[in-house]
Amino acid sequence: MRRPWNLIRFVPAEEARHALLNISRAWRGTMLLCFLGLRARWVDGPLDDYVTARNSQTASTLGLSFLASGMGAWILLLPPEIGAFVGPLALSGYALGSALPFIVLGLYGPKIRRALPEGRSIAEFAEACYGPGVRRWVTLVSVGYMACFWPLS
Repeated sequence: MRRPWNLIRFVPAEEARHALLNISRAWRGTMLLCFLGLRARWVDGPLDDYVTARNSQTASTLGLSFLASGMGAWILLLPPEIGAFVGPLALSGYALGSALPFIVLGLYGPKIRRALPEGRSIAEFAEACYGPGVRRWVTLVSVGYMACFWPLS
């Protein structure tokens, strides 16, 4: 029978040094990004310019940004896996499910923009249409959805 203290693996000095170096780099990178974000906020201008960047980007830039944030690494990894394990029908369903939010946004986005030109979020749109109670509910659901993925980051 092996004794428990024999199961403990001591980290060699070289590995520990690399780990500390990586933690240090991550900390410095985080601080740099925080500084740059705060510096951008302190520039003279309204809060709306900082939060929304309204009318400062082209449609193709915004579309690619939505695609990148919505898909992430899944766009690279999941379709081949689905095609290999399940088949073309599942791959078609995945493609439709991935494209559907963009189709809906393309169809209803201009109508939402006309109805609420100064809106910044879906919660503000919900408040304009249904009242403050629905805005709180939409915000709660959004935060709850983000919390589902919090341990993964």
